[in-house]
Amino acid sequence: MNCIVTLDVGTTHIKGYLFQLDGRKLNQVICPTSYLKQECGISEIDPDQVLSSISTILKALLHGGPTVTAVDAIVISGMACSFIPVDRQGQPLYPCVCWNDQRSARTVELSDFHDMHHLFQQHPLPMYLPFRIQWFFENNPQIASETYKWLNLTDYVLYHLSEQKKFITDYSQASRTMLFNSLTKEWNSALTDHFNLSIEQLPAPRPSGSRIGPLDKRYRQGAAYSNTQLILGGHDHMFAALAGGTHDKSSALNSTGTSEALVVPYLNNPALSFFNDECNLESHVIDNELFIVGYVASTGKIMEWANQLFHLFKWEQRSDFGALWKEHLRRLPLFIPWGRRMQPSRTGHFINIESQHNEVDFSLGVLEGIALETRALLHHLNTKLNLQTDLVRLVGGSSKSVNFLQMKSTIMNKPIEVIHGVDMTSLGGFILSGLALKKFSDVNQAAARVLHHQKKILLEPDIEVASHYETRYQLYLQERGTS
Repeated sequence: MNCIVTLDVGTTHIKGYLFQLDGRKLNQVICPTSYLKQECGISEIDPDQVLSSISTILKALLHGGPTVTAVDAIVISGMACSFIPVDRQGQPLYPCVCWNDQRSARTVELSDFHDMHHLFQQHPLPMYLPFRIQWFFENNPQIASETYKWLNLTDYVLYHLSEQKKFITDYSQASRTMLFNSLTKEWNSALTDHFNLSIEQLPAPRPSGSRIGPLDKRYRQGAAYSNTQLILGGHDHMFAALAGGTHDKSSALNSTGTSEALVVPYLNNPALSFFNDECNLESHVIDNELFIVGYVASTGKIMEWANQLFHLFKWEQRSDFGALWKEHLRRLPLFIPWGRRMQPSRTGHFINIESQHNEVDFSLGVLEGIALETRALLHHLNTKLNLQTDLVRLVGGSSKSVNFLQMKSTIMNKPIEVIHGVDMTSLGGFILSGLALKKFSDVNQAAARVLHHQKKILLEPDIEVASHYETRYQLYLQERGTS
């Protein structure tokens, strides 16, 4: 039996999936992402432990299921903006600085860039590579001066898994550095010059789906890996967009997890300013396709915080959640999420707190606030791009929280299609590998076929409650302000 392996290096877990060539999942293995430090705004991942976990995953995937005679390909997806400085041999000079690390927040002064905002295809955020490098020059100049290449964590994994040992990135991950021109598919020399950076210190950008070469012998965990080819992967949100079939302008992808994003097609609207409108132009994992990505907030972290304080998950999972929500609807405190659009300086808060409010009210208020912020972002993107989103297709961590998603559908006044029981990022990796191996001839047909076989639930807005939220939404926008 011939198979494909997808690896996804995420904020909380490293996931491996084994697929048969017809798209059926045969096995999965999940390991926690290993952090060296995760406190006081510092978030550092152990890159060596990531490689060790992947070695364990590759071995374990071949056990506990049907006999696999050959793994034809391995593709790697993962989080963006998680950078490692390496030497000429690809060895880390410092741990991986994760995307949610706050150390470089003070280095971002938007006023410094107003005269050159037309060069940006991303809104400047502390997680982007120029600000990480600037932090190193100011706080650890020896590491900065000794760095041969700056790699995203997925690029680092690819380098070590590859027998050829080349420093390569794909267009989707490159577009998350703030130094890449997604229209020309080249590093943006005007920006690298501005930040006094050398393009030679960046990996070579190539299209996702490129064949990289054989798997390194050290990672051939069994005879099935003897002829395995590595396929260049990319950003996990773009993999989910591929599997989710987000190709037409009437649908939006809501990718959820530790952070939450909305992904919509790019229609080359000249009125859109990525800098001023706080959104990003990102290369898809399919060559020449582009998306606009807007980030809601670190909603997964917000929900975990609310669970620790108010037992949010207990209330969200109640069978009578709908009745509970309607009972408390008109007395909820208004919650404004922190870190909106991934800006660390934006604080969150509750408004209209009263003495009778309890953990049910605060839990429902947090869920409501997240949904209201998602609605605000979708409205912003639709207005700027002249789109009309008729369907929101949701994937990722929130897909199991059906009660919350029913609330979200009502608050956004949009139907939400929930993909159940499968990791859409891994399915995107499977499709990309199938295209690279010439197993599929048409990407849209492949995505449609894969999506057709998935378990889906369509959640429709509660019309009566949705009418209440027209006023509530305007109050939210007023209290939230323009930030």
